[in-house]
Amino acid sequence: MYDAFGVDARTTFLVNADGTIRKVWPKVSVAGHAEDVYNSLA
Repeated sequence: MYDAFGVDARTTFLVNADGTIRKVWPKVSVAGHAEDVYNSLA
């Protein structure tokens, strides 16, 4: 998957039910990341 999108393992994708990528976080740091992802779900 990472090779297909040309990103490294520190990238997070938010994908909706129909497979559309809603948001990408490249090169994330752990601190606060889960909260940022959670807040993007609304």
